[in-house]
Amino acid sequence: EKEKEKKIITEEEKIEIEKSVRSRIINTVHFIGHLYCQSILSIEIVSLCVEDLFKESFEYGSEQDIMALCKLITIIGKKIDESEKLSLVMDEYIKKLKELENKKGLCQRLKFLILDTIEFRTIHNWVPRRKVEGPSKLEDVRKQAESRPPTLRLSASVQRTVRSDSQKSPNSGRR
Repeated sequence: EKEKEKKIITEEEKIEIEKSVRSRIINTVHFIGHLYCQSILSIEIVSLCVEDLFKESFEYGSEQDIMALCKLITIIGKKIDESEKLSLVMDEYIKKLKELENKKGLCQRLKFLILDTIEFRTIHNWVPRRKVEGPSKLEDVRKQAESRPPTLRLSASVQRTVRSDSQKSPNSGRR
């Protein structure tokens, strides 16, 4: 008789798997949202995703589904609100988010996440509180460096000396 070996998953492995799943879901939702914003996906497809996330969130109250839902609405919200016709759809989403926020047994962190999503539309009009910074252009970096006080900048001669010293081999000059 051969006994099948059952793999015992440690608590640490379980946490790692959950993080991986959560990350995949959030990244997928992020991708879907940006495809819609670039007009690659239609509103019908995105609406199906949102409705499915609402359904899962109401049925199971899963943390990752609620996080994904809020992320997706945050990404697509501004574009949806630009159209008067679609703005009514966003009104429905916000109404459902308010219902979800009042659901029993929801942890405070998720309630605040939902409230932040609602306020992002109602108070901030889809304008992020913090500027989202991407990669900088080389000329912008140079301008920032030039605008710093002289004590924070290395002089050109020091920079050349540092470069030339670092390019020399450790044994140069020794015999």
